[in-house]
Amino acid sequence: MENFFAQFNGADLDRLALCIQAVRKAGLQIDKYAQAGINQGSGNVYIWSEDWAGSVYCSICMDVSWLYSCSKCGEEFDFDTYEECSAFASECNEHNGHCTSCIDGE
Repeated sequence: MENFFAQFNGADLDRLALCIQAVRKAGLQIDKYAQAGINQGSGNVYIWSEDWAGSVYCSICMDVSWLYSCSKCGEEFDFDTYEECSAFASECNEHNGHCTSCIDGE
């Protein structure tokens, strides 16, 4: 089994800590099914769980945001808080999983 922390270097650990703080602030749990890592395309550090409405990430500028990714079209939406992200996800669920981009594109 690979060491979980081997993927994080320098400021990546600080960014992971900020993500953990955001998860705790949102009242969410990090369980054995949660995943954390570094997005190779953007360099963002993230934590994701299938039990959450979205994932939290921290950019290389140390900005923390919540991300909702539409399962229908792949469009991504950023939010300042988990509450905003969760409310948006609920709206999408009311439209059969379609986000605002899916609905506008129909």
